[in-house]
Amino acid sequence: MNKIIFSIHAGKQVPEEPVARGTIRAGLPTTPPSRCFVKKRVPLLLCTLLLSVAGVQAQRVALFDRDRLPQPVFHSHPGLVELYWRAWEEAWEQAQKLSRGRQEETIRLQDIAFTALYCKYAPHLLPGIKTLDHFYFPVLEGTATPAGVERLDTPPILAWVEEEYDRFTGDGKRMEMLLQDKRFLQRYFNWFDSLTPATRLPFPHQPVTLEKKGDGYRRVDDSDQGDGLLRVDVISQQALSALCIARLAGLTGDKATAKEFRERYKALKTIVNTRYWNEETGTYHDLKARDLSPVKVKTLAACWAMLAEIPAPGQARRMIDLVQDTSAFEGSVPWLPARAGLEREEGVNRQDDAWGTVAYAGIKALERYDLLEEADELAYNLLIHLHATFTRLESHALRECYSPLPAGATHDTDGWPALCPISLFIENVLGFHRVDAREGIVEWRKYHRGLHGIKNLSFGEITADIIGDDHAIQVETNEPFTLIVNGKSHRVRKGSNTFR
Repeated sequence: MNKIIFSIHAGKQVPEEPVARGTIRAGLPTTPPSRCFVKKRVPLLLCTLLLSVAGVQAQRVALFDRDRLPQPVFHSHPGLVELYWRAWEEAWEQAQKLSRGRQEETIRLQDIAFTALYCKYAPHLLPGIKTLDHFYFPVLEGTATPAGVERLDTPPILAWVEEEYDRFTGDGKRMEMLLQDKRFLQRYFNWFDSLTPATRLPFPHQPVTLEKKGDGYRRVDDSDQGDGLLRVDVISQQALSALCIARLAGLTGDKATAKEFRERYKALKTIVNTRYWNEETGTYHDLKARDLSPVKVKTLAACWAMLAEIPAPGQARRMIDLVQDTSAFEGSVPWLPARAGLEREEGVNRQDDAWGTVAYAGIKALERYDLLEEADELAYNLLIHLHATFTRLESHALRECYSPLPAGATHDTDGWPALCPISLFIENVLGFHRVDAREGIVEWRKYHRGLHGIKNLSFGEITADIIGDDHAIQVETNEPFTLIVNGKSHRVRKGSNTFR
C-alpha cells in the first residue's frame, strides 16, 4: 500500500525534491487511491496547499493513519462506525481536490462553515476553521484573492461556528484575533446587515438577493411571493450570531462588546417572538413582505430560532412535538420539506430532500433546551437512514441531502456530507454531547448498553480514551479533566482511571 503523506504549505514557493515510488503527496491527508471517491464540484479554496504525486517538498510533513483521529467504539451497530470512517475518507479526498487553488474556484461560505464543525475533531490535521479566513480577509480587509465567493448572503452562522470551535479547542489566540485585533465577528455582523442587491465587491460573486427590511431580512428572489419573504431562519441566525459574540466577548473580558451584542440579541429575540411566532401552528414562520402575514408552511427553518434560544420552554416543547408529528414531517428523522410550492399553506407539505446541515442545526437546537433524549433519538434515526442509503448506493458514496422516502433514495449532489456521520455520531449516538476545553469538562450521556465509547478524543491539550460497558468506565488521559456521566461527576486523573 502506498504511503500517504500530507503537507500544509504557507504560500511560499517550494523547491522540488525526489519522491520515492509509491508515495503520494497531497494538500491534506487522503486515503489509498482505491478507496477514493471523486467529486464533481470543486467549490472553494480550502487553504494554500500543493497537490503532487512527485516532486513537492512541504514545510510540515506527517504520516496519516486512523490513529490520529478520534476512534469510536460502538459494537451494537458496526455499520455506523463504517459510515463514520467513510465520512473522514471522503472529507480528506474532497479537501485534497480543493487544495489546488485554481482561480476559477469559488468559496462556498456555508460549506466551509459547516465543515469546520467536524474538522474541530482533528484540528492538527484539518485546519477547517482557518478556511474562514479566506472569507474574512478579502471581504472585510480587502485582501486580494484568486477565488470568488458563490453567495455573499449565505447564512450568517460564522460566530456560532467560531464559538463551537473555541469551546472544543480553547484556541485563545484565534479569539483574540477575531474579537480584538481584527474584530471580524463584529464587523461581519454589521456588514451582513448592510447587504443589498446593489452590493458589489472587487472579486467574482453571485448577485446579492437579500436585504434588511423593517423587522427582517427579505429574500428578493422569492418571485412567487410577490414582494418576497422575510425569512425566519436569517433573522434567527443573526440573533444567534449576536448571542455568540456576546458570550465570546465575555470570555475575553471585553465588557463593552458583550453588553452591546447582548442588547442587539434581545432586540432581535423580541422581533422574532412578536412577529414570526404563530400560536395556532406552534412554530415560527416566514412572513410575506407585503403585509407581514405568515406563510404557514412548517419547515425546519424554524429550528434556527431554537438554536438562538429565542422560544420560551413551552414554545420549544410545541416545536419538538411538531417535528415528531409524522403528519407534518415524514418519518422519524428531521426531514426538511422544500420551500417550493409555498402556496401550500396550513401545514400541507410535499416530501422532499433532507439536508444534513439543517438536520444537524435542528438537533443542536434541541440540546439548548436540555431535550437530549429527543435530540439523540433523532440523530440515531438519521444516521441509520444515512447508513441504509450508503450501503444501497453502488458507489458507496455519501451525499449532502437525502430523500425521506422509506427506500432511502438519494438526491445525487456532492458537497460536505461528513458533518452528520462524524459529529452527530460522536455527540449524539456515542453521547459525548459536551466537550469543553476551556473548562476541562466532558459530559457523556451514556445511554447504550454494551461496550462503547471513544479513543483518542483530543480537546485543547487533553487527549483521552473513554470506554464503558454495563459495569465500569475506563479512562486513559494525558492530562486531568472532569468527566460527567449521566449527571454524576468524576475527577479524572492523569493516567489510567476506572469508575464503577
